[in-house]
Amino acid sequence: MAVVLVVALVTAVVDAVTGLVRETVASCVYLIELTWWPPAPGNCY
Repeated sequence: MAVVLVVALVTAVVDAVTGLVRETVASCVYLIELTWWPPAPGNCY
């Protein structure tokens, strides 16, 4: 039973981290497109 709880916990953490990374990348890309046209790489602060 403990194994099931650990797997569920790890899955939840991975999902949360993946979602956070996707949101960060999306907002980063949005900022780059907003400040530079054409979009320049490396302007993600």
